[in-house]
Amino acid sequence: METSVVRARIEDLESISLLEKAWKQDGISPNMQLSSKNELKTAIKERRILIAKNQSVEGFLLFKFYDKASCELNSIYVVKHARQKGIGKKLMRAFLNLDNIRKCPRIYVHADSLEEDKLLSFYKKFRFEKIAILMVRKRK
Repeated sequence: METSVVRARIEDLESISLLEKAWKQDGISPNMQLSSKNELKTAIKERRILIAKNQSVEGFLLFKFYDKASCELNSIYVVKHARQKGIGKKLMRAFLNLDNIRKCPRIYVHADSLEEDKLLSFYKKFRFEKIAILMVRKRK
């Protein structure tokens, strides 16, 4: 069965929540804050989550708009067993082809990952450019 990318529906809420938890457990983004189910539910109702679905949800992409001039890709995640199969690319292409995204002059991505080189390489394939480095100092 072919993986398809569709807008998330309320029935997908639990699957998306579990994917976020799996992402956190992967340790790829150690500073990641999990979304509450209410936040995910709102994003689904606002049609701001895409999912990659085969027999189950294998990945998701979450985004938001700031204004007519800018939007942000908040999260993109694919489960471990489904990686290296083009699912992330399918999610990204579907996102970039949404009417309201195509009209958005600036799309921001915040990349918080221990696998930064892989992540930057992925985004560069879609013509994203690195414009800043964010650093933080934590109290001991």
